[in-house]
Amino acid sequence: MTLAYLTLRPDAEAEAVSEYPVSLYLAPEADMWIAESDALPIATEAATLDALIERVWEIAPEIAELNGHRGKLNLRFEKKRASTNLSPSWPGLTRPSMP
Repeated sequence: MTLAYLTLRPDAEAEAVSEYPVSLYLAPEADMWIAESDALPIATEAATLDALIERVWEIAPEIAELNGHRGKLNLRFEKKRASTNLSPSWPGLTRPSMP
């Protein structure tokens, strides 16, 4: 089951703007929440869902601007069930072992 909800940046006005999907996963092996979006592109993590959404809002405006987005920013967060292979688009999820 996928849950989705749209959030506007707190200072955004209600008008037509681009919408970017952001997938949210709980990685059980790391006990961390993961956010990723191929549309922006974003990949980040945090210990809690609230902290993750806050982190995405911290980095999304700059990444969107660097990728040519102008105007207000909408993010559509989709909470998804994690699998053992979360995403081939983010190979950095597996941390290398320390020597």
